[in-house]
Amino acid sequence: MEKRLDYITDLMALGPTANARTIQRRQTAHRLAIAEAWQVKPGEKILEIGCGQGDLSAVWLIKSAQPGM
Repeated sequence: MEKRLDYITDLMALGPTANARTIQRRQTAHRLAIAEAWQVKPGEKILEIGCGQGDLSAVWLIKSAQPGM
């Protein structure tokens, strides 16, 4: 999970500052925990309505991606 967290954080962090990355990392960790609790599996289709900035969409993409994608 740590590798996924770093990957998504690097994609979503707004700004080059350490503070921006710290904030994004905490938010992404929370969203990954949601995806784990909902037991999102590779290959599942997810409809997210009103996705805002797309932070949770990035997590859904990583969690539901087929192996090798």
